[in-house]
Amino acid sequence: MAKKTPSAALSDVQNVVVGSKATAQSTFQPGAPASDAVPAKATLSKNLKKKIVSDSEELPDAQVPAEAQADVVLAQLTPAPAAAGAGFSPVTLAVAGAGLAMAGGGGGAGYSPTATYAATRNAANVDEGGTVRCTVATQNVASGTVLTYVIRGLDAADLESGTTTGSVTVGGDGRATLDLVLTSDEYTEGEESFTVTFYRGGVEVAVTTASTVNDTSSGALLLTTGTDTTGTLEETTGDDVIVGTSATYNEEDVIDGAGGDDVLRLNLTARSATFESATVTNVETLVVVARENESHAVKLRMTGFDDQLANIQINHATADVELLDLQSIPAVSISDTSQSITLGYDAQAVIGDDLLTVTVSEFTGELYIEGDGPGVENLIESLVINVADLSGATSDFFLSAPYCTLLTIIGGCGEEFSLYAMIAPGAEINATAFDGSVNIETTFSLDVLRTGSGDDVVTTIMAGEDSVFNLGEGDNELTVYYDVQG
Repeated sequence: MAKKTPSAALSDVQNVVVGSKATAQSTFQPGAPASDAVPAKATLSKNLKKKIVSDSEELPDAQVPAEAQADVVLAQLTPAPAAAGAGFSPVTLAVAGAGLAMAGGGGGAGYSPTATYAATRNAANVDEGGTVRCTVATQNVASGTVLTYVIRGLDAADLESGTTTGSVTVGGDGRATLDLVLTSDEYTEGEESFTVTFYRGGVEVAVTTASTVNDTSSGALLLTTGTDTTGTLEETTGDDVIVGTSATYNEEDVIDGAGGDDVLRLNLTARSATFESATVTNVETLVVVARENESHAVKLRMTGFDDQLANIQINHATADVELLDLQSIPAVSISDTSQSITLGYDAQAVIGDDLLTVTVSEFTGELYIEGDGPGVENLIESLVINVADLSGATSDFFLSAPYCTLLTIIGGCGEEFSLYAMIAPGAEINATAFDGSVNIETTFSLDVLRTGSGDDVVTTIMAGEDSVFNLGEGDNELTVYYDVQG
């Protein structure tokens, strides 16, 4: 027979929906292997309710409009009867792949010459704060044609426009121009190179050769392609900024921040191989900028970092980031990305009761908190999510933290914050200090749920008749499910 609906304590809830569903998850107990609670990441991603916006809308070949094809193959020329008239020889054109027959001949009516595109840039090198003009010269392209573009190799923060995508329009002279103004940002990054790819109707038509942005920031210590050590880097007792790239950050490097508040910034391009850990001591902040490369992730092993690391910042990532074998539990901040972020902890780092603080800003991806390797249990028990969105921007992400028994949500955004959470069965969520509205959905049962003064929407599973749900002030809605047992 069906289990009786629990009569939990409900406070300040204007709309309560009680349903029933069988939940295999309810059999999981804290301390069991994480694999019992968390299915494969590919499965979890299917449940994530987020809007995915791609840089360009690349269509399969079969869907590409005929007029967007760069090359037209004339598969067949069939002469018409001579009676068609002097000085004009009609032909039938069979356009390969388009299924389109056109009547005409020579340069007469119906003839459609092939469109061509050539992209150039006016500078091979430019300083931060400078401008690069990119020009697409076209032939046989109508005035007013819109071309979209994607800038690769730079972050949105590197550009005054604040975006790496956009569109340009072909003028009456057959040209489309794009002026890119580079910011003089606060980061010392080393040289960066970028290209601009142009599309028509989702089909790539032209790409510039690479331009190099010269880092004009002062005082940075740049890693080299060789082996860097304390002697070659000349670290100081002051606040050092040390910069590495995919080509210069090596496993053999020995990086010692010495005194001061030091930053190691790694600009890494995704690849199939893992970035093995250098030996890093006395560095307080790690900044990871991950750049896309096909479907690869930036996998960074953290084995060689000591416990002086207090902060990890993942900014403007355009590729998934996996931090492997973390040796301690520094605070993490994630900003302006829709990518998947994985924090993998070494077993010795998560002994005892652990607390992790994650600050998010415009984060619409996925966050996985897990052990690095099989058998790592009792991971992060207490998790604080600090929402630091600016007005008009919101974070909306998926969280997998199967051992988390206390999830605290603080900060605010003036808008709605959304979270789809897989945490430990019987956990507590406390969002009373959050400034704004929360939209929370959990897949496991909750013992305690408290929210603040916003208009909150919560969907969850009730742990039992002793559960306490208090949604505070505001116009709130609670959907509660309970287990059905035969």
